Amino acid sequence: MRPSTADPLEGVLRRTWKPALSIVGAEGLPPASNAGNVLRPFTSLKFSIRIPPMVDPTEAGKAIERVLTQNQPYGAKISLELNEAAAGWNAPKTADWLNDSMQKASETFFQQPACSISEGGTIPFMAMLGNKFPETQFMITGVLGPGSNAHGPNEFLHIPYGKKLTACVAGILRDFPGLNSYFCNTSRIRLIGLLQITFEELRLNLEGFRSAVLVPSRIGVQAFIAGSDQVKQLQLPLPVKTLIVPLN
Repeated sequence: MRPSTADPLEGVLRRTWKPALSIVGAEGLPPASNAGNVLRPFTSLKFSIRIPPMVDPTEAGKAIERVLTQNQPYGAKISLELNEAAAGWNAPKTADWLNDSMQKASETFFQQPACSISEGGTIPFMAMLGNKFPETQFMITGVLGPGSNAHGPNEFLHIPYGKKLTACVAGILRDFPGLNSYFCNTSRIRLIGLLQITFEELRLNLEGFRSAVLVPSRIGVQAFIAGSDQVKQLQLPLPVKTLIVPLN
């Protein structure tokens, strides 16, 4: 197998802004060992058709039906059943604050710049959310790549990668405009209004590290150390909201 094109630009267009047709199933065809020159009573094909973002799936379905059912050859009867039609999604331009925050989080926890890729598939509810909240910024991410096997047999995730990604998401939530309650720069940290600890207490727990992310766990609070796979269990009595703590 090789890519359908060697042109990088054309490759991006084919994954994003151009339609694509795949035949993913068939019925009525005999196995090759038994096939012969005979008329079959029926043949069924299942298509998966990807439409570009911003194309109305209902109108696209009507166009597909017209093409497949008009001029039926040799007296054949062609019927079409459309299902699971969904619109693609054209993501809004990434705001400067979000781009800066993603870069900072990636450099902090992965020591690499953040990057993104436009995927040719569709997540139907993203278009719904985009229509409902047109000014909203989205960051869609997950644990993929080497050491992970998401959405397949024997599904598993790379735990150290997942921890770092969780820390990145927490850092971006901290940077969200108007939600600076996730970032504490006072002498005391207030957690859910029930628990207070000082930075000195945190420094004693996390001595030698420049920053950490505190996240809830069933047994207390875990601290994910920036730039490492280390997780330190803090001796705090209550779960808390995700919180970024500068230790220097």
